Amino acid sequence: MNGEKGEKGIQGEIGEQGPQGEKGDTGPAAIVRSIETILIATDWVDGQITISSEYIQTHNYIVIGLHNSITLEQYDALSIAKVICTSQNNGSITLKCLGTVPSIDIPVVMIIEGEQLDTIIS
Repeated sequence: MNGEKGEKGIQGEIGEQGPQGEKGDTGPAAIVRSIETILIATDWVDGQITISSEYIQTHNYIVIGLHNSITLEQYDALSIAKVICTSQNNGSITLKCLGTVPSIDIPVVMIIEGEQLDTIIS
């Protein structure tokens, strides 16, 4: 015949850390693509614009920067537009103005990074 179960004991001390594992193999080089595009003034709809490209994937890391041909007027328009990304899907990214929608075209560069691309910088 078994007796009653006893109370839970005090937790023991934490053991020593084990040895560090071997260094893994170097992963593949990051794949990056640079795409030049223009935010066309007439393409903004309800304060939003969608940029389409076969190279945009849902899980890519995308940075949108200034093209080297941008004028001061275009820069000012982009500054007051206060543009943010609202969605990113396979094939497109949608931007939204929190400020004033640009009334002029603005050249930009998209830097797209991610495993799903198959070509390094075009």
